[in-house]
Parts: sequence; C-alpha cells; structure tokens
Amino acid sequence: MFLSQLLLLALATQPTLAVEDPPIQVFLLAGQSNMEGQAVVDLVHEKYYNGGRGTLIRLLEDPAMAQRMGHLRQANGDWTVRDDVWVRYRTGNDVLKSGPLSIGYAVYDDLHHFGPELQLGHILGDAIDAPILLIKTCWGGKSLHVDFRPPGAGGETGPYYKKMIAEYREALDAIDEEFPNLAGRPRKLSGFFWFQGWNDMFTEGALEAYEQNMSHLIDDLRKELAVPDLPVVIGETGNAGSLVLRHAQAAVAERPQYRGNVSYVSTAQFMRRPQDSPNVGHGHHWFGHAESYFGVGDVLGREMLRIITNGTPAGSDEHPGPAVAPGNTATARWASTLFDGYSADRAFETIAYADRWFREPGNEGFEATLDHVLEQLREVGFGKEEMLQLEVIETPMRSEAWTPKSAQLKLLIEGEPDRVLLSFRNSHDEHRTMLPVHAPSCDVEGPLCFDAEQLKKGDIFVTDGSASRAMRTARSRGAVAVLSSILSDFTVDPSGGDRHLDAIRYSSVRQGDFPVAMISPRVHSILRNHPTGRISLQAKVITEKKPLRTVVATVVGKGLPDDAIALAAHVQEPGAVDNASGVGGQLEGARSLVNSLRQQKIGWPRRSICFIWGDEMTMSRIYLDHTKRKTIVAFSADMIGASQGMTGAIALLERSPDPGALKVIAPDSHTPWGAGRVSKSDLHASGISTIARLAMHDVAAASNGWLIGEHPWEGGSDHDVFLGREIPAILMWHFTDFAYHTSLDRLSHVDPRVVRRMSVALMTAAMAVADPEPGDLERYRQTIALERQLRTRAASDDKELVSLWNEWCDETLDWFEVLCRAKSQDTGH
Repeated sequence: MFLSQLLLLALATQPTLAVEDPPIQVFLLAGQSNMEGQAVVDLVHEKYYNGGRGTLIRLLEDPAMAQRMGHLRQANGDWTVRDDVWVRYRTGNDVLKSGPLSIGYAVYDDLHHFGPELQLGHILGDAIDAPILLIKTCWGGKSLHVDFRPPGAGGETGPYYKKMIAEYREALDAIDEEFPNLAGRPRKLSGFFWFQGWNDMFTEGALEAYEQNMSHLIDDLRKELAVPDLPVVIGETGNAGSLVLRHAQAAVAERPQYRGNVSYVSTAQFMRRPQDSPNVGHGHHWFGHAESYFGVGDVLGREMLRIITNGTPAGSDEHPGPAVAPGNTATARWASTLFDGYSADRAFETIAYADRWFREPGNEGFEATLDHVLEQLREVGFGKEEMLQLEVIETPMRSEAWTPKSAQLKLLIEGEPDRVLLSFRNSHDEHRTMLPVHAPSCDVEGPLCFDAEQLKKGDIFVTDGSASRAMRTARSRGAVAVLSSILSDFTVDPSGGDRHLDAIRYSSVRQGDFPVAMISPRVHSILRNHPTGRISLQAKVITEKKPLRTVVATVVGKGLPDDAIALAAHVQEPGAVDNASGVGGQLEGARSLVNSLRQQKIGWPRRSICFIWGDEMTMSRIYLDHTKRKTIVAFSADMIGASQGMTGAIALLERSPDPGALKVIAPDSHTPWGAGRVSKSDLHASGISTIARLAMHDVAAASNGWLIGEHPWEGGSDHDVFLGREIPAILMWHFTDFAYHTSLDRLSHVDPRVVRRMSVALMTAAMAVADPEPGDLERYRQTIALERQLRTRAASDDKELVSLWNEWCDETLDWFEVLCRAKSQDTGH
C-alpha cells in the first residue's frame, strides 16, 4: 500500500482512542488533473524540468518562501508527515494511496508531485481539533458538463459523478482497515472542495451551462450524501483564459440559496511565468509550479475554515470600522431589492468595453466609452422621459486630447537579432501604458546610460526614478530619450509572486516634444544586463482639439426634485479597476434602479439622484457649475471592482473629514495612499459616512458576505470637489491594489461580484438620502451611539479629541434629525 512506511510511523505514535473523542472530519476533494496534483517537488533535470525552477526544493532555498512553506519539511530535511490529517486517493491508474498527509498524494506513482491537498490539509489540521480525512476523487481531462454531469442537470448522469460518490463511500467503508487508529470513530462530512473547469472550455455547450450544472452538482451531492447545508468551496480555474468560465464559477456562490455555505475563491494570482517553472509547456497544469499548487491549497483551506467557523465575512481586520445597529430601516429598506435586481454580467460588459480603450479626456477611448454609456442610458429611458433626464455638457479642454496609437521599444545588440522588449499596436494591448500621457510621437535610437552624471549627447537615459525629473536632466545634457521604471512602494505582488516586475506605470508628463517611455522593472533589469546595447524607441500619438464632454443622467425626485444626490464615476485613466469598474458599475446601478422603480419594487425617491461620468474631478466641478439643483450629498465610485485575490485590495469606505482625519486612533489606520491635509475648519458634521457604512453592512447581509473596511479621509478623487464646496461626500474604493496605475490593471483583476456589492451599496446609500423616513432615525441614533462609544474610549487619554468626537456625534445626530423629518413639498410630479 502507498506510503505504508509513513502509515506505520503514524500508527506508532497514535494515542488510544477514547469514547468521547470527536468524530473524524471528512472532506471530499473533487475535480480534474489539477486536483490530482501536478506540482513538482524535486525533479531538476535541465531539459525536462527547466533545471528545477519552480520546484518545491528550489523554492525552499529562498528565505522568503521558506518562511511561508517551511512547515512542509522538517529540520532534518525529511518531508513533514502529519499525525492528525489523513488522505485517501485512488488514482486514475487504480493505484490506492492512503496514509498520513505528506508529499506524494498526486496522480503519479512516486513522491515527486503534490496537489492542493497538501497545504489545504495543513490549514485544516492546524485549526481543527479532530482527526481529518481528505478523500480525493479526481481524474484528468473530465468536464462537469458531461463526465461529472449531476442527475439534476438532466440527460445521462456523468460516469465520474457516479464514480465520485462510489469512491467516497468506498473510502468511508475502508477507514477501519486502512486507518486502524481511527477505527470505530463516528464520521462527519464537513466540506466539499471543487477544483475543475479546464475541459468545459472545450466541450460544446459547457460554458453556457456551467453555472447551472455546478448548482445541480451541489444540490445533488447534498441530497445524495444527506448533508443539506454541506459547506462547499469552489476554486477558480485561475490558469484558464476564459473569464466566462471563471465568472460562472463565481456566480454559483452568489445564489441566494447558498448564502453562508457556498463560496468561491480566486486562484489566478498564483499563476507563475513558464520560464520560472518546471514544466514550461504545461499551462493547463499551472506549469507544474509548486508555489501555484501551494497557494491554491492555502486559499481553499482558509475559505473552508471561514465557512465552517465564522460564516459570512463582513469586516476587515486591517481597516475595521465601528459596529452598526441591526434593523430593517434606513439603508436596509433597499439593500436586498437593489442587490437582487443588479446584473453583475451587464456591468461587466461595460467594464470590458471600457477596458479596450486607453481613456484620456477627449481622446478616442474616452469618447467611445462615453458614447457607450449614453447609448445604454437612452435604452433605459434617460432623455426620453420627463422623470429621466439626460444631459451632455460640453466645455473647453485645457489641453489637446491625446491618443496613443502604437509604440515599440527594441534592444539592439551587434551581431544579434533585434529584441522587442515592449510594444503595443492597439489601445487594448498589454503594454499600452508604456507611453506616459502627453508623450510625443518619436523615432529615436541611442546608447544606454544609467547614470545622470555620465549622460552625454545622443544617450538614452534609463532610470528608476521620476520620468519628469529625468526628462529635465536628459534634455539639459543632450540625451535623446528617457526610459523610467518607477513604481510605487506598494506595487508588490501580494500573492508572493513577482507579477510586479512586469508592471509598467501609468504616468503623465507635460506636453512637449521630448521622447519618453515607461518600462517595467524586468525590462530595466534586461537593459542593465546589456549596458553596451543600443535602444530604439518608436511611438505614434495623435493630438487634437476637442471639447470635453460630461454626462449627467438624473432620476428626477417626486417631492423635492431640486434637491440632488450626486454619484460620480470618472471615465479617464486606462485601468479596468481604475476606473472602468466605476463606469460600468454605476451605469448598471442606474439601470437597475430605474427598473426597480418602474416595477414598483421600491418607491420613487423624493429627491433627485444624479449620475455623472467624465473627467475625474473636472466633471464634478462642471456638474456643480451647471446644475440648478442643490446637491445635498455626493458619492464617488472609484476603483470599485478590484478582485481581492488578484490585487490584494479590499472594499473600503473613505469617510468625509471627521476628527479621525485630524488624529488617527485605533481602530482607524490610513492606507498607503496616506493622510490628507485637514484642519478643524474642514470638519463639517454630516451623516453621510454613517449611511455609507450602514449600506455596506446591509449589502453584506443581503449577499453571500463581503470583506469591508473603512478609514479616515485621505483625498484624491471626486469627493474632494464636493467637500471643497462644503457638500458632504465620501469615496467608495478598493485599496491597497498593487496594480494601481500600472499596466497590470486589466480585466482579469475585476471581480464582478464586488462591483455588484459596491454599486448596490452606493445606490442604497443614495436612496437613504433621497427618500428618508422618520422611522429611519432610531437606527441612525443607535449607530451613532456605537461610534461615539468606540471613538471616545479609544481617545480617552486625549480630552480635546474626546470633545471633538462628542461634538461631531451631536452635530451628526442633528443632521439626521433634519434629514429624516424633512417634509416633502409636492411639486405635482
């Protein structure tokens, strides 16, 4: 039997079974070849395994990796063997592997590979005080649509669905024989892990049916195994290029019937470069990279623990906020209805459209995106109905519209073929941020220089500092171009990988004629390794004088139509998270709000709600200068769609300036963006932060959980424009996003689920101001009381700060009294 020596060792150290010992916690693992396990442990052949790059033994030579993964190996060099976690796996070749958790429970008949079960088992074993049995049932090349097809999907039940059930039962029946030390214990099926999807990309009809098939799989499995609320964790097929598949996997966990016991985890962040991996041609197997399978197992295990111990997430350890009062008033009046009516798929369609373009004020991408927004708004009825107004405001631009068309950076080494390091030919290409905004067209060539003091006429200056400063130096010394690899300090891959080395910063320079390009740290390193080489930089841009358009769509209030709530989502900036997610999220928010109003699922708001799209901050000034309505509050929807797994960012509320912005005390903390400059005179008490906090919590309750946080005011988006005119305003965003303002901020970093949550929270908060009721007041009072208690206790050693917080809370309560008791003035609408 496989690993018999490990089994005997474990048996020798097992204590005698006591009657009161807890039941065996059984977890069923299912999927295809990546669940089987393709991570390479110690094969280092230069030709067949790329010299061992990305293998477990090579990773453990790195101190940083050893800190994360060192528990897999003992001090004497032997692989760790757990005595509290057990594995049972019958391979596709009918080889039975059973024994204590260690290296080797993969598809191959050796100890050179492992799968997600390894770290998954360690996570569960460290947290659960009971013996754990992992039952692996997985076979390569199998689809959910055909091979694992569940009975509820109709048609012929898949043979591997049947085999999965049969092997699970076989494993339970064999416990006494295969794991004698566990004999006689009761067994409890505690969770189901699913890691599959590749073959459904190539099976006719499978992608379209994946979400429904997965739902049937969960339902049928629960029924078959008699565990109605069986916890389920679905692992993203993160190595697959199909966002359709990945979104279908995520959508299953969004279904209301699975709230609290089915979850989806992102895994794409663990994909590593083929040249850094043992199996360079096996992208379908994550290139065999050990860190990939370790990471997948880690997130699967942690998410299962969250489900079985804590339920749904609703708060952040890093940026916690005050508690909120429970209830079904205030923002809770709209959260569930708006959440159910919001289409994440439709929002993502707009996000994907905007992500195709490099969007700068007035340029091709900016205009195309605004045209798309206008088309969608008109389809809903804006501009066609009295109560749905649509306005396009045109104003002069301060500079010409700038559109990058193409660029190429080549390394020229005598006697070798030219090497293209970076290039783009279309606005959606990977390296499109290599030209900073306002960079000119150019065609230059020259030798490399890395030292400003050594610069001479004709050189191309390569720096990791500011492009603008380098340009001034380079121009003064006769250099012909600048290449900058500057990145923010927080641009570091949160998954432990090195994705940041390929990041090209999105930047801007003053309009002029000096050639400049942005490069990645990896390209910078390549240039450092070829100091005698020459560089060729070619770029083509188009500039033209155009008016700046700002789009304002208004749901006209019935009662107080001249009072307005403003929501702003800027179009410019080329990122998918920043800010295609805001554009698409807000657009779908407007559409779903109108539909809910028409269907009378919610009442028409008394105050008007204005949606704004345009150039960041400029659009808010234009709106305020042109509107005849009185803006009561404003919300900025900026970077609302970041995938936590891919970016490391969580959903955050940036409060309006309050005493916490003057002096930060626990539990508050600033993000790496940093504190903004604020004084006491900038503090104007309002309830907008409280409303936004309640909205986020209520949406978390209406959904399958949501990791949220908050922090004091920092500044930097449209909310600042409104605050500057003493209009209460907050920002909803995601941070810290390591890909912020870089070429890595693309569609794969957007999570439609969080776009939905953020957008609905924004809409819910807007409705709470647009249509308040006296019955909302008590929940606001209770929530303010909770915040007062938290803040004054935290500031107890600072009498002045305690006084400021008490004053703030008192004035906020007054603000809510006015808001909730205001009487509607019937205007006849």
